[in-house]
Amino acid sequence: MKTIASGFAAGLLFLAASQIVQNNLSEEYNYALHDSRDPQPNEIIGNLTAITESNPDLIWERLPNSNRVLVATLAKGGAYRSGQRIEKSNGLEIWVTVVPEVKDFCQSYSRFMLTSNGGDLKLRLKQVLGLLPDEKEKYDEIAEIWVDLRFLRRPALDPEIDDQTVSPIQINSVFSSSTDEVYKAWFNKKVAGWMTSPYVWTGLGYTYDWGIYPKTNLQTDAGLSEFVILPNNQVSTEIHVKSVFSVEDYCKAG
Repeated sequence: MKTIASGFAAGLLFLAASQIVQNNLSEEYNYALHDSRDPQPNEIIGNLTAITESNPDLIWERLPNSNRVLVATLAKGGAYRSGQRIEKSNGLEIWVTVVPEVKDFCQSYSRFMLTSNGGDLKLRLKQVLGLLPDEKEKYDEIAEIWVDLRFLRRPALDPEIDDQTVSPIQINSVFSSSTDEVYKAWFNKKVAGWMTSPYVWTGLGYTYDWGIYPKTNLQTDAGLSEFVILPNNQVSTEIHVKSVFSVEDYCKAG
């Protein structure tokens, strides 16, 4: 095992000493930013989604040389198109959940809106995925994407996707011996920028749900299990957009 780079330790010390300054955000989101930047061991959960062949809830595409799993990402209008093939060797990562977790969640919320005559579907999705409440951040579509397991990581200290828990982030923490250098560099950079990022990130393998209804785990602020499609500058990362839906169509109550 290798210890995490000194930048990681320095980043955590910076977190402890810094004060959150965020403008034009709701009180709830400000609280989420503060709380998520101080992960505690008792906030680790043991029921994260495991991406394994034995998980009956996942949707697979069987290929001659590899298998791909279906994931979903909340996107701005026009960001993706159905049938699109994207090759990424660098650039921004794509944050995703596995299908059908977002659909199950938002269809349940749509049924709640029908019975209560109230609610805001797009805001609720932002809440459960830990996204900014800013009205300028418009997420109108959900893209379902086929991705090779080689390019998926759990955004946590131990990025393995086939288990159901993670290790706590601490100054003396270490990466597992199987963690690749590309991920280590990405993770260290992510931790170093934790305080300046306007986005909520738990580092515990799940999104921070800063909304009210419905809590997916009554003991924590855990939203949905999250993963990242991480570009690799050494290997071309190809993903295939299966389908793109409007939020309203994707979340229509069945």
